[in-house]
Amino acid sequence: MIRQIQARYDAEQDRILLRVSRDDDKEFRIWLTRRFLSLILKALNQHLEIDPDISSQTSPSSKEEVKAFKREQALEQADFQQPFADSEESYPLEQTVPVAFKLNYSLLKDGLMRLQLLPRQGEGLDFVLTSQISISFIEMLTAAGVKGQWQLTAISSPYTGQGKVQIN
Repeated sequence: MIRQIQARYDAEQDRILLRVSRDDDKEFRIWLTRRFLSLILKALNQHLEIDPDISSQTSPSSKEEVKAFKREQALEQADFQQPFADSEESYPLEQTVPVAFKLNYSLLKDGLMRLQLLPRQGEGLDFVLTSQISISFIEMLTAAGVKGQWQLTAISSPYTGQGKVQIN
């Protein structure tokens, strides 16, 4: 289970460092480029589009109202002020942080999203998100992109089918 997620812009790298800690005190780190961040935001927004409360709305304005309401609810429950707790199992300095290379995601029938962030070689990150976590994740990633002056917004694009998507 995921315990904490942090997305922090690093000016020296001109990248976002994504850190994910799990309940078993393991931590995963991966660099996100501007292009990759844009891909993740599109995927996360597709996840929100399949939410039954949103997809059942007939007018675009109704969909936007429900999205805004769900966003407000999710952000009220999120804790962005809590500092990222370093894992007891420290991340060795000599271990290099990989750059995200491939994005796989599946929009599941039960409203969940399976998301994989993979480097060119080696172990990647694979987790399942609820729509509430996707909203918080979008907020976190967008805020990190703003700090980098990447001029990105959480781009919404309608999802046109079920299944798996792979982007690299």
